Amino acid sequence: MTQPAEDFAPHLESDFYTINELRKLLNLGRNQVYDIVTKEMRHLRFGTQYRVPKSEYQAWLTRRLNQQQVTPTTIPFTLNAPMGRGQRQKR
Repeated sequence: MTQPAEDFAPHLESDFYTINELRKLLNLGRNQVYDIVTKEMRHLRFGTQYRVPKSEYQAWLTRRLNQQQVTPTTIPFTLNAPMGRGQRQKR
């Protein structure tokens, strides 16, 4: 006996991210998310709609975090205060 498609739909929707959901998660624009999905993630495409499995998103995020090298940043330190508005330069 087969089950109607409605029984599977909630399960399928919860296992995938849409482009809009990824935009909210990544806090990026639509074009940036499309570039990432098409170039760096395994995805499903249904016509013009893209779906990314949640497991693939987690794997991609782990790959990206492991790729980034933490480099120390130096902050320039000066004893001279910056010139403000209305101050004269010494001659």
